[in-house]
Amino acid sequence: GEWLEATRNRPVTSGDRLATDGAARAELRIGSTTVRLDSGTELEVVRIDDSRIELYLHDGSVAARLRSREAVGEFEVRTDEGLFRAQRTGRYRIDRVDEASHLTVISGQALYEGPGSALTVYSGQRAEFWLDASNAAQYSLTEPKRDAFAAWNNTRDRSDDRSASTRY
Repeated sequence: GEWLEATRNRPVTSGDRLATDGAARAELRIGSTTVRLDSGTELEVVRIDDSRIELYLHDGSVAARLRSREAVGEFEVRTDEGLFRAQRTGRYRIDRVDEASHLTVISGQALYEGPGSALTVYSGQRAEFWLDASNAAQYSLTEPKRDAFAAWNNTRDRSDDRSASTRY
């Protein structure tokens, strides 16, 4: 029930909540999947085992890179506005700010499922989702966000692509 300072290579398990300070970022490696947290993010690990990775984004920004087809079927992120599932290998970003969630598909394809609705988001698209007064899901499509977190993710991904270990 207490917040603890994270240490490098600390195991993460179901029930853990991760939070980053205003000037911090974090990176999780789960098999071939990489999950990154931007500053000011709070993420809950709802379930993590050999068959599922279920995350709950309370606030902030999370980027995920899914490298294998097996990881695609195992990975999901939930917010108050709905559920986000990747449908292909690729790179994804989910932001939660001011009672709205944003899904950016950098590469790949993802599905949003909300109260009474679903929407597929394609590579190069960013969608904002919110719930109206009657709890119905609403959305709008915009351009992908290009900020310091996006640049950091791109740099980290390029570094991973040059690493020999990611080929195995």
